[in-house]
Amino acid sequence: MFRFPKIQALKALPLPSPPLIHNATIPYSGPGTYETILRRFNSQIDPQTFFTHQRNREAKNRGEFLDYHDFGRDSRSYDISIPKHQTLDMIVAEELGIAHLSKVPAMEARKVVSRAHGYIHSKSGNAVFPLPVLCGDESRWVFFFIDSTSPYTYFSAQTGRTLGFVHGRPRGQVLIGGHTSLAYIPSMNSHIRNINLLGTDFCKLHALTKRVDYGTGRAELYFG
Repeated sequence: MFRFPKIQALKALPLPSPPLIHNATIPYSGPGTYETILRRFNSQIDPQTFFTHQRNREAKNRGEFLDYHDFGRDSRSYDISIPKHQTLDMIVAEELGIAHLSKVPAMEARKVVSRAHGYIHSKSGNAVFPLPVLCGDESRWVFFFIDSTSPYTYFSAQTGRTLGFVHGRPRGQVLIGGHTSLAYIPSMNSHIRNINLLGTDFCKLHALTKRVDYGTGRAELYFG
């Protein structure tokens, strides 16, 4: 019987393996620690750029209009506050690689932080700093903004509830990055009710120095 040796030889060859996806194609991910934050922002893939492009692609797929040439800002748009707490829960958490208000081991939350790492969030130019907070039996990752015009340190309403602040208890003693502090819950009609602020009380008490590199979008807090 006539055979086709060349075809048989080709059939005997092993099929090529699917290409491996290298970890460098996505931002570094790991446990909720400062080491994870450092490795994430020092990796080859910038998480903020990565997820911004991803959100833009998703918006484009939904048929939404994107003006890639609009880099300006409305001069009236300055506001330290964020209207939706979901910004912390989704966008900032996604870029930092740590879930907002996720649990931190109490031992980890008691460690005294000498340098905290953060980044510049969005066009507002505000720096976000993730810090572990210990309040009673609750220890959580909390994302803070620094407001030099605020005399006190505030938790958002959601953060306050998670940490055990109840109605009638507008303030409490906590550990923020291992440093003692009083923290307050803003009133119901306050414009800062949706964010967490490190006020001048905390900054002065612990001799904070903030360093911001607008070129790289990175920020650091040094405790004196």
